[in-house]
Formats: sequence, structure tokens, C-alpha cells
Amino acid sequence: MTFVSLVLIWFFKDYNFRSLDEVDVRKIVKPKLTEICQTLQKQFQVTLKVDEQAEILLVQAGFNPQYVVRELHRTVEKFFQISLSELILAGKLAVHSQWQLVRQGEDLVFRPRKQAESGKGKE
Repeated sequence: MTFVSLVLIWFFKDYNFRSLDEVDVRKIVKPKLTEICQTLQKQFQVTLKVDEQAEILLVQAGFNPQYVVRELHRTVEKFFQISLSELILAGKLAVHSQWQLVRQGEDLVFRPRKQAESGKGKE
């Protein structure tokens, strides 16, 4: 063991770390989603609302008790960012100014939001 390892072991010897659960993972996912929504607003003048069920799917798919949140970044990329990139590259994102990310079974789908829906809630 290196000196640094020994110092870290000594320093943290009295700390009891608890395992993360899905509630904790949701606290990690939410700021990431907010950041992506804000970036869309700034760069494309598009509002994106992430449905609660879509957020839950991201958390469930990205959380594994054994690996904790190691897969979370890949899950957000797989379910969310790749589809969003495809919308942007195809020019479909600019067609509507308001979008919603919704859960459809075990997948996430981007849908244009109707004007009546846009007044219901903010992200």
C-alpha cells in the first residue's frame, strides 16, 4: 500500500458510508437533466419537459446496487442524448418549440408538446 492509501484509510476509518438507493440516484439524475434542458433552451430556443415517469426509467435503468451509479452516464446517453442528437441532426427539433420526454414502455420518446400542455408545469 502506498502512503496516500494508508492516510485515506486512517482518515475515513470512523466514517460509516451508506449505500446509495434510487432516491439518491434521482438526486444525481435531476441536475443532469436540468442542465440538458437549459442547454437546449440556450442553443436551440427549445423547451424540453422531462416527464416524471421518464425520469424514473432513467434512474431504474441506470442504477444497479452492485455498480451503484457507474452505468448512469451511459444510461442517460443511451436513452436520452442519442435520441436527442438524432432529432437535432434530422432538423426535427427546430420544427417545434416545446418538447416532452415521455416513457413508452421501457423506452423514452420525444414528443412535441401542445400549447395546452405547456402551461401545466415547468421543468
